[in-house]
Amino acid sequence: MQNTEKQPISYFKIVLLLITLIFPGVSLISSCSEYNDQTTTKPVPLGDKQALEQLAIAYRAQRSKLATTPKGLKPESKRQFIETVFQEAGYNYNLTLLQMAGHSVDFGIQLHKDLAELVILPQSGVNKEELASFNSQSEIKAINIVLNKLK
Repeated sequence: MQNTEKQPISYFKIVLLLITLIFPGVSLISSCSEYNDQTTTKPVPLGDKQALEQLAIAYRAQRSKLATTPKGLKPESKRQFIETVFQEAGYNYNLTLLQMAGHSVDFGIQLHKDLAELVILPQSGVNKEELASFNSQSEIKAINIVLNKLK
């Protein structure tokens, strides 16, 4: 005759089973949230003083990591610098550039002008060939619109 009595599962086995099931899920969720933090999909709101202050803080933090000023960087490095600043502040550089080109922006408003000057920083002192090497055609068009609005 077989013993049909069930063996009790020890608490140790239950805890071990829960850990092996829960830990990978928690790791996956936390890695996803870190990824989302790094790839923000919102432009800087126009005229938002707090957003500009966040950008200024991020700018100073990134600038302190450089051996030179941002304007002294090579064009592509300036672009990477500015993208990092925007990302650190919680915004997307490309979307902000396209927003500024596509919206009616009043550069008489200092907050709009300050944001535009930050957006076009990577293009300062860059010729057309260099500009095309690290910008898409739509970005180049947006850059030219913003530059013309600033004049």
